[in-house]
Amino acid sequence: MIFTGNTKLRAIFTFGSVQVVTREAFAIPKLEFSIRVQPQNLLIVPENGKIPMESSSWGEFHNGVAAGLRISPSADGVESSWIKFNKPSELTPEHAGFLFALGLTGHLREMLTWHTFAYLTPKHDLTSIAVLLGLSAANAGTSNRHVTKLLAVHTPALLPTPSIDLNVPLVTQASGIMGVGLLYMGTRNRRMAEVCLSQISRKDLVQQDLSNEYREAYTLCAALAFGMVMLGKGSHTPADLVILSRLRVLVHGEGHSLTGVKPARPSFDINLTSPAATMALGLMYLRTERQDVADILSIPDTTLALDRIQPNFLLLRTLGRALILWDDITPTTEWLSAQVPLSIAEAMEKKLTGKSVHESFELAYYNIVSGCCFAIALKYAGTAREEAYALIIRYYDQFSQMTYGSGPQFDHRIKRAAIRDGLNLISIALNMVMAGTGEINCLRRLRYSYGMLNQLFRYGTYGAIHISLGLLFLGGGRYTLGTSDAAIACMVTAFFPRFAQVSSDNKSYLQALRHLWVLAIEPRCLITRDVDTKEVVYLPVKIKVKDSKDVGTTQLIAPTLIPDIDKLLSIRVDTPRYWPFYLDIANLPHHKESLIRSQTLFVKRRTAFLSYMEDPKGSRSLFVRSGSSTADAATLDFPRLKHADTHPATDLHHFISSHSNDVLFLAFADRFCRNEGQTDEEKLFHAYCHATLLDSILQDKSRTMQSHLTLYRYRKMSIHSPYFGLAQQDLRFAAEFYGKIFERRFSGRSENNPRPPLIRESTLHAALHELDQKLEVLRSRPSFRPMLREYARGSGVPEFEHDSALQKVSHALAWYLQRNSVPVSTLLVVLKALAVSSHGRCLKAPPPHGTTDVPVLDEAIKAVLHATGTQLMTSIGSGWSVRSVEEILETWHMEEDAQAISE
Repeated sequence: MIFTGNTKLRAIFTFGSVQVVTREAFAIPKLEFSIRVQPQNLLIVPENGKIPMESSSWGEFHNGVAAGLRISPSADGVESSWIKFNKPSELTPEHAGFLFALGLTGHLREMLTWHTFAYLTPKHDLTSIAVLLGLSAANAGTSNRHVTKLLAVHTPALLPTPSIDLNVPLVTQASGIMGVGLLYMGTRNRRMAEVCLSQISRKDLVQQDLSNEYREAYTLCAALAFGMVMLGKGSHTPADLVILSRLRVLVHGEGHSLTGVKPARPSFDINLTSPAATMALGLMYLRTERQDVADILSIPDTTLALDRIQPNFLLLRTLGRALILWDDITPTTEWLSAQVPLSIAEAMEKKLTGKSVHESFELAYYNIVSGCCFAIALKYAGTAREEAYALIIRYYDQFSQMTYGSGPQFDHRIKRAAIRDGLNLISIALNMVMAGTGEINCLRRLRYSYGMLNQLFRYGTYGAIHISLGLLFLGGGRYTLGTSDAAIACMVTAFFPRFAQVSSDNKSYLQALRHLWVLAIEPRCLITRDVDTKEVVYLPVKIKVKDSKDVGTTQLIAPTLIPDIDKLLSIRVDTPRYWPFYLDIANLPHHKESLIRSQTLFVKRRTAFLSYMEDPKGSRSLFVRSGSSTADAATLDFPRLKHADTHPATDLHHFISSHSNDVLFLAFADRFCRNEGQTDEEKLFHAYCHATLLDSILQDKSRTMQSHLTLYRYRKMSIHSPYFGLAQQDLRFAAEFYGKIFERRFSGRSENNPRPPLIRESTLHAALHELDQKLEVLRSRPSFRPMLREYARGSGVPEFEHDSALQKVSHALAWYLQRNSVPVSTLLVVLKALAVSSHGRCLKAPPPHGTTDVPVLDEAIKAVLHATGTQLMTSIGSGWSVRSVEEILETWHMEEDAQAISE
């Protein structure tokens, strides 16, 4: 026996690690059989011919599969010509495994037909197995006609005359019939289902001889192929009822036929057909919740009945029942105990008290429990569900304690072998649940099992340990197992509880099927990358998941495995160190497609913070180290001086370089954030620059520093500057935009992905308020109201002498009209005439067309004037201010009073 289990581990662990394929020949590492003995440092090399050719061939086949599975399914450049280029002059087992790996990853579908025949013509057994299974896996569920023809050439059952002798080994025929199941998976093709069903009870395999030593493997392949074709499609139609009746006979024997007439000579071997038909029945009625079908796979509960059935058949019946009654599976002790018949459970309770029980009960219990653990693993594969993990690991520990005991009696060895097989399956089941997580407790147990050197351990035991190790670190932690119907069928096939005695053993199970786990995996490792450096970063993310009718939110640390994409609702990045990000998978299809395509979130770190790897506790952030506080943000709204001892700007420039390499930030801190001002105005400017720099860094918006400096210039601008009106207009536009338009159209709240404004609305309003205060000084001058009255009556504003007091008042009037969106003078004259006319008519007319309440009438006319004047103006924002309307009305009243006095 040679040990090749590590190739299975390597295949699972390194899956998809090569993203780019070069034009050079793909290197397949050679198997090393030499042994170095320590501490003597002796190198022992096996003699030529000592290793059986059959054993080394399958070892090299698995080695080729492990090498080929390193190529990612999404890798480019794997074309028919490249595959042909890698073909050796003579076909080898390694290259056969390489071809099979390319088929499992979907690359073999690119191979042209004549290249395929070049591989099949030499009739190299391992190459034929690899090409047939690989092409079927690459085209799984497509019913491809060209692949069907290739399978028919190597599968007599698909020919019009199945009895014809094609001179094809039975193990190759087994791979061909298995290829039919993969190619027609879930299609419910009646023709293919009938072919596979008929091969379960193939007549020439009843009696064992040298020509059909692989009859058990062939029967199992036919049953699994049938189950894949009819995967979850079992129904109440007459055709399905006929199939159900035939499967019942294959499970229990011809004594259970509906006719009740037992033939004189059995037409099939129930020891071959019963386990195979059990799995076929379970896959056909997967998730159908058919209790009547599940009852066909009932567990015997008497000693006499248990003695008539092989104990390992009970494992498969338990598994088959669980597949049918899928929704009933729960990771609880109550569910598992319910699967054990009462008589068996009572016998095991007696055994715990020290009483002796019949070994049939013990063997049945061990197989039923291991079958239940495998069923739980199938339902919760790749979920890392805590309840499933805790339940399976508890039984793993129990079986481990019993396995490593010793007993010289023959019956003890039988029970220990059954426990060992159960432990192998439970080990795989445990790591199916924790696939891709690298969970430390699982790893510790597998390390212990790996180090147990015992001559009673078979090759299959070490193979199961290595498969478990590989699943625990599936694809280097980037992949996990799915739970779709196709994934369940492939996992049942790949982890089927038939563990070989030696590396060349294919009699009861075709070894190539161990690699079908590839069709059950899903890339569900969520990776967060910095959008600037493209490096992987650690980041807390909130994930919302829908499980059945319940919706829950959990927080994980990326990179991490995420739940099934179909159960995922949203992913949110909500942390102070990174800009917020929201992925709405449930409602936005392009978000879901992007996640499936790359499983990557690009995030942007805020400049003021370090990553979680560099600063786990957040104590080195710029916000903390610079001594800044919320008062710094208020400085942007209301610039003021602070005491020099408490001003954090004295050392701010020392911290900038450790958080940002932006030249603009560094230069700004060096030139404007030093406390070197001589006058109060210079010190105030430095304080404002400090607050500006800190805000720009925290918001990670370096370009806003120029905007803040512009706002500061507007604040300090003289009211006599010719640009004062332009500054006032800019500020008003920005304030109105952020106050009324940004929140509704650009804030991202409607998309559940809020975005902060470039400049705070409070900062803009504060700057505008400061300009309004300057304008208020001019409005309070005695000469302002007469000039406003002249404008309101339509007289216009005459030109005054340059730099005179009246010219300054006229400038103030222009800024006043612009700031308050006052209509032009000609419109004011029209509005005044309409207002006076309406006022007079309403006072004269009786109710309801008029009124005698003068105050109410004045308020109504003022509201109409405000609305009409606002609509007549084309300016942006809130329109004609209410205060200005009142001031214009006041000037009109003053004019009327003056006219009345003059009259």
